[in-house]
Amino acid sequence: MLFPFAWFAGAADAPSAIPDELAGAWVSPAYAKKLRATRSQQEADRSGYTPGQPYAVGFLRRDGADWLRVWYNFHDSSGTDCALAEVKRRPDGTLLPFCTDGSGRGVLTLVRSSATVKALEWSAPQVTLSGTRSYKVDGTYLPAWTTLDRYVATATVGGRYTDEKGRRVEFGRDGRATWNGKEYAFEVELDCWDGGCDTLSLTPAEGGDVLEWNFVWKESRLLLHEADDDGPGELAHTLTPAR
Repeated sequence: MLFPFAWFAGAADAPSAIPDELAGAWVSPAYAKKLRATRSQQEADRSGYTPGQPYAVGFLRRDGADWLRVWYNFHDSSGTDCALAEVKRRPDGTLLPFCTDGSGRGVLTLVRSSATVKALEWSAPQVTLSGTRSYKVDGTYLPAWTTLDRYVATATVGGRYTDEKGRRVEFGRDGRATWNGKEYAFEVELDCWDGGCDTLSLTPAEGGDVLEWNFVWKESRLLLHEADDDGPGELAHTLTPAR
């Protein structure tokens, strides 16, 4: 599970403190650019990094509680947590998030074009998350319009294809996939150590074994290899983008 949140007694019925316009994941421009260019979470993880800025931040509702999530890397349960108590809105429209321990998390400014939110500017010289460890979160973030795991899955493999047998395959923005008329939920791992390769998993909608492959893009085709700890295994499927 990508979000190891704690349980809080009595929190299930509490209304969310997160404004709708702030909810979801926000990604750094450098990370978003690298992810779009390579369609590889592993490449974006290795080189889509702006020193001193997280890859992404998120304002999320989970298990009846509100959370601020900061992804400085994807190798320690995918980030650090702060339980949110409230998000105050000042008269000038800026937002002030506060954690349940009473500490503030700087100033958030939503940058708009007409009525559309285009970016989040976060001004906070230093924040303390995950115990006593402190991090910087200053910078500009772009809206993912969804959760980070779904954003990554769509950016890396999302689209319509035909496989090597001419069967239709589609990976949708809603996290659902269809392959030869069968339905699945699909996911791309944020943290993958299988030979440093990206990993795609499909869970059948009607139950059954989860399908898992390492994937690479080559000559504009999506190649699915048998998952292997030592690197891509035998080629299993070749997916060609539909035209």
